[in-house]
Amino acid sequence: MRAVAGGLGTSATALYRYVRSRDELVAQMVDLATAAVQHPQPSGDWVADLTMVAHSLREVFSAHPWLPAAVASPAIAGPHVLDHLDRCLGLLEPVDATGTAKMEAIALLTGVASLFAATRANPDPDAFRHLEATRHPRMAALITQSAPTSPSTDLFDRVVVGILHGVLR
Repeated sequence: MRAVAGGLGTSATALYRYVRSRDELVAQMVDLATAAVQHPQPSGDWVADLTMVAHSLREVFSAHPWLPAAVASPAIAGPHVLDHLDRCLGLLEPVDATGTAKMEAIALLTGVASLFAATRANPDPDAFRHLEATRHPRMAALITQSAPTSPSTDLFDRVVVGILHGVLR
């Protein structure tokens, strides 16, 4: 709170006139960042619609590196967070699933978008330096059978679609 107050040219005490706690400040930051998430009009293809939302979420997470940690422990759901949830539920209206399953799907999409935003585009060449063919025979076989390529560009979409179908069908 002192660092935020210092950045604003005021004291932490003065900041507490506007927010009750650090958690409330973070919740307001999350709410403001969530306002940037784009939601398409329902197209009739709920999977495609939610995949578009997931792409927008990933962009928002990429733009705000502090956001994944902040949404991992939610405090207060502000108006933009509630708008986001309500719009996602609107996209899910044609799906015959419980409200709980729909909320779980939205939470999983959020987590996947956060994870993909945080991962590096290029894998570390030393990622498998501890691989031993005798200890990890299946991994060794997989790697030796596969041509060395960069991660599939459609991996994010495949994961999102897989989650949606797994949770909601």
